[in-house]
Amino acid sequence: MSGVVPPQGELPIEVQFSPKLELTYNYNLVCNVKRKARPLVLNVKGEGYKIHHKIFCGEPRQEVKQGAQGTTVTSPLDFGEFFINEKKVRKVLLQNNGEFNFDFVWRRKLNKYVTIEPDTGTVQKGSEIEICLSYAPSDEHHLKNYKCSLNIVSGPKYDFNLMGLARKPGVKLNQYVFDFGQCFVTGQPSALTQELIMENLDDQALSIESDF
Repeated sequence: MSGVVPPQGELPIEVQFSPKLELTYNYNLVCNVKRKARPLVLNVKGEGYKIHHKIFCGEPRQEVKQGAQGTTVTSPLDFGEFFINEKKVRKVLLQNNGEFNFDFVWRRKLNKYVTIEPDTGTVQKGSEIEICLSYAPSDEHHLKNYKCSLNIVSGPKYDFNLMGLARKPGVKLNQYVFDFGQCFVTGQPSALTQELIMENLDDQALSIESDF
């Protein structure tokens, strides 16, 4: 490159460093100035590095890998089938095996029943972070093809497909209203009783609790 600096003026020059290999770089950039005995020398140093990491998920734990030539592979995370008001958790483990810290962030569409903790953070060199993906519906809900991605800042992206089904338990009551009619507040010979029958129509055993 070349240019002209006006009298009593200045000319900004931008130097960009874009390493392609994981190496230490040290260059001398020579700038020849006309009618100047010696050139101006600019020493440029820098270090290129890669993010060395591993990601694990599932039960049993398996490593999440990228596809061929850095293509994205979607990893399924299944919360299974369960009852409403329960909470299911799946864990993703992020390891930093390199010499530098790196940041991560989750990207996803809003879903009031799904939480990711932590959804952003920094993984220190030589350490790991456990990330909890939780699914806790308060009513019947079918989680299907819910996409979210774990993005390594200045690194690759990992896609996950979340699925699960929350349903009401199959319990049937013989009646929902009990009317005892008019009763004396004192002198009642015996307490009036009515029978509540609960029938389990589900395909699994149910634990029943009442607040009365």
